Amino acid sequence: MNEQIIDYSKIPDAPLFVCEINDPQYNLFGWLVIHTVGARGCCGGVRIYPDVTKREIELLAKGMTYKYCICKYALGGAKAGIRMSLDTDKRKRSAILQRFGQHIAPLIRYRIYHPWTDMNCSIEDMACIYKGAQKTMKVPPYDSAYFTALTTFSALLAMRDQLAIPAAQCKVTIEGFGKVGQYLAMEIVKSGSKVIGLSNLHGAVFNSDGLDTDSVIEAKREFGDAWVRQKGCWAQIPADQLHLLNMDIHIPCARTHSLTAEKANQITCKAVVPAANGPCSDEAKGILFSKGVTLLPYFVVNIGGIIGSGLAALGAKDFQVRDLFLTEHFQMISRLLQLSEQKQVSPVFLAKTEADKFYPTLVGSFFKTETKSKLLKKLRTFVMPSQKQLLKEKFATIKDAFNSRFLS
Repeated sequence: MNEQIIDYSKIPDAPLFVCEINDPQYNLFGWLVIHTVGARGCCGGVRIYPDVTKREIELLAKGMTYKYCICKYALGGAKAGIRMSLDTDKRKRSAILQRFGQHIAPLIRYRIYHPWTDMNCSIEDMACIYKGAQKTMKVPPYDSAYFTALTTFSALLAMRDQLAIPAAQCKVTIEGFGKVGQYLAMEIVKSGSKVIGLSNLHGAVFNSDGLDTDSVIEAKREFGDAWVRQKGCWAQIPADQLHLLNMDIHIPCARTHSLTAEKANQITCKAVVPAANGPCSDEAKGILFSKGVTLLPYFVVNIGGIIGSGLAALGAKDFQVRDLFLTEHFQMISRLLQLSEQKQVSPVFLAKTEADKFYPTLVGSFFKTETKSKLLKKLRTFVMPSQKQLLKEKFATIKDAFNSRFLS
């Protein structure tokens, strides 16, 4: 009998388990990957794309573990992926997603896995999945994309300061102009910097003097993603040429590994601040580092989505979350950049090392000496404290997580 020794001293590469879901009757094919489980189960979005792969979902699930470890949350990382055509009609899409929910129903009902929105997966889609799992889902009164954009913006501000670029002279490109990209572009322009290039699946646009974000948003509202093909106060270029523009900071906000080794060799920016999960291949990371292009760790940059959503669900006001992100999160990113420069190692390496410190605690919160039946009972019968107390504790936990990172 072969025995495998599992090292819980650091975040592992391999997931805890992978479930393939193949249901030809509903034309359903996809995966659920659970990388880690904590005392509160695991969480991660459902990505819906015709070409999504198991490897992509595995990388994203691992990334969620890194995020929760940075935040000191007792949640493990997970992710789901469903292959589905982008033009699937609404009725068929609803049926497929409900069927997916049926397949993973026990994990949802026992609060082992908490699915959420992701690329091409909306709140309405989530409602279908929860319906299939026979679980009621409350529609949140907030947009997690906004919170993701806020911490990405906070990281951009810290990077701008580290590079000593005056706000008015800072030029930014955003690859992937979806919800997060739109919120982000608005914040960047308000801060005095210029967004000179934007892209989506249909193409890209640029204006070296800075795009008028109000005009772009209006065009998007009228034409959808096809707005990039319309005439406006911009020039049109192929989407795969956005990285060639003369920007200071590039923000990947699209698919996993969209920043390839080839693009890393060609890019001329000073820094990459990812809003997307896992935007760089390992080879691309090495190339950027060798060129002196600072790459921030995505699992520290874009954690606003999971933090802000949790706080808003407990009743936090927008100004409270915004202040948290633009102070404590900003300071954490600033310390990370300073430590990286001081030690001459990449910010990604430092952040992974920092996340590893909490991993034994995360795993230990689940893998205790309790039997499986006792653990499941605890998950089912967990009694929540008052909302006011929870919110207070959540703010304290997050501030502690932010303020304790990258001190030396």
